[in-house]
Amino acid sequence: MPFVGVAEVLGKLIVQLSDEAFTEFDIAFEGAIARHDTRVLSMAVLQGVLAGRVDEPLNLVNVGNLAAERGITWRESCRPAAVDYLNLITVTAGDGDGEVCVAGTARPRRASRRSTSSYSEGAS
Repeated sequence: MPFVGVAEVLGKLIVQLSDEAFTEFDIAFEGAIARHDTRVLSMAVLQGVLAGRVDEPLNLVNVGNLAAERGITWRESCRPAAVDYLNLITVTAGDGDGEVCVAGTARPRRASRRSTSSYSEGAS
C-alpha cells in the first residue's frame, strides 16, 4: 500500500517544522482511501512522529500504545470526495504558536515518470 510510506513521511515532516513538541494530531483522509479502514495509515503517521524519539522499536502494531503513553492524541476524519487529488492525506498539529499542516499523496504506479515538457533555446 503506497500510502503507508506517504503517511509515515508526513509524520516525520510535521515534527520537524516546529521547535515545540506536538501532542495533538488531526489526520484527514480524502478521496478513495477514505472509503477504507484508515487506522493503519494513522499508525504510520504516528510511527513517523515518534521515529528517532523513542528507544523502543516502532512498528504499526505498538506505535499507538507508545504514542498514548507519551500523551499524544490523534483524531481521524474521512471525506470520500477529494477536490484536487484522487487521494490526499493531511496532518495538522498544534503548538503554542498556532497550527502546522502538511499534506501528501502517492502517484499511481502506472503514471509515467518521464517529463513531457520541452525546452527550446532559440528560434530557428
